[in-house]
Amino acid sequence: MATPEAQPAQTGMLRRILAFGLLALVVVLTSMIVAPFLAGLLWAIILSLVLWPLHQGVRRLMPAPLWLAPTVTTSVMTLMLVVPVVVVCVIVVNEASQLIRQLQDLLEGRTGDLVGVLRSLPVVGENLADGLLDLRSQGTIVPAVVNANKNELVAFVGRVIGGLSRNLFELTICVVTSWFFFRNGEDLAGQAQRAIARAGGTYASAFIPAIRNTLRAVVYGLVVTAAAQGVLMAVGLWVADVPYPLLLGLLTFLLSFAPFGVVFVWLGSGIALLSEERTLAGVLLILYGFLVVSSIDNVLRPIFIGRAAKLPFLLVFIAILGGISSFGLVGLFLGPVVVAVALTLWRTWVQTREAPTDAPSTTAGQ
Repeated sequence: MATPEAQPAQTGMLRRILAFGLLALVVVLTSMIVAPFLAGLLWAIILSLVLWPLHQGVRRLMPAPLWLAPTVTTSVMTLMLVVPVVVVCVIVVNEASQLIRQLQDLLEGRTGDLVGVLRSLPVVGENLADGLLDLRSQGTIVPAVVNANKNELVAFVGRVIGGLSRNLFELTICVVTSWFFFRNGEDLAGQAQRAIARAGGTYASAFIPAIRNTLRAVVYGLVVTAAAQGVLMAVGLWVADVPYPLLLGLLTFLLSFAPFGVVFVWLGSGIALLSEERTLAGVLLILYGFLVVSSIDNVLRPIFIGRAAKLPFLLVFIAILGGISSFGLVGLFLGPVVVAVALTLWRTWVQTREAPTDAPSTTAGQ
């Protein structure tokens, strides 16, 4: 039987256990509630941090009423997100329809000499050419392929519609949440600083600048890399005498923000040249797109982000690829931020000296 002195200690231990259990339950339930909105919330945090200087300028011009500046900044942000997507969709649909028609004409033999091109390929050329001739002997190729794979096409269309609905939902959450971040950003930043300082001590104050600088460096690095890819693609298309090089260069700039988006431009243009029997130009354009336009993304972006965020090249490269593979497109931003915070924590820890221990007293022996 517990003594009266031990009862308060047992009661205190029971209260702590119940408090930690209640805290764990709240964390689990909150995570379950927030999980469907997590992607939109992360995008809102990223865009709010990056566009905060713009919002400060808008707020200086429009100090009252308090809702006006957040509304203007959020509207500008929405236009920056929606307009490029609409432009890309229009261009892609138009170019895709033309490409499908050219590809159908090429496969069915109305333009070009695809059979001869296939036969010129080493090892597999003869088999590919014979397979194409067999398909042509069965009638029109594209309708036959579509009819044979209609179940897969229906499933693909369903996945596309589901993806569009999910992205629209995340965009709505991002826009609405960003408005509140712009409206109450300073108060939220102060709370975050106090929470981080309370959790990690005085050394944790370096995390917020590291997160802010890394996010801005990633965004600026994306823009610079996209501009470089757009210019290089336009130059290559102009040299190859492809129609609308400036328009396709703009499309390259917009698609460079998506993983492997640039591939559709140079590969589609190269196939179009091959369909016009401009074999050398088509092959060179495809090689140029693969070796130059797409490869510069893996070189220029880590260098720019590494310099601006003060991260080594290798860590930036790992952070970008690891973030994309783990979290998708948002991982492009989240990966470098996590690595920057980890590196800041490491540098703080290794540079902090332990407090010297008290020297033994010499007065005791005197």
